[in-house]
Amino acid sequence: MRIIVTGASGFIGRELVPFLKKENVELLLVGRDTDKLKSLFPGDRVTSYENLKTEARGYDALVHLAVMNNDESKNI
Repeated sequence: MRIIVTGASGFIGRELVPFLKKENVELLLVGRDTDKLKSLFPGDRVTSYENLKTEARGYDALVHLAVMNNDESKNI
């Protein structure tokens, strides 16, 4: 099984990715900060949202966990 996970560096993603790896799932981890993903999940394949269209070919499923960043201050 080959699965794409968006938002892999978020709270749920950080729990889900290790579980999927134990099940021998091949993962493509997607996020805004690929350096952070590489740091959290060394050795796993990572990509940015900009490159997702070309990198996603051949995967079986997509788990979309990405949400709007709620840590940024808002300009009102």
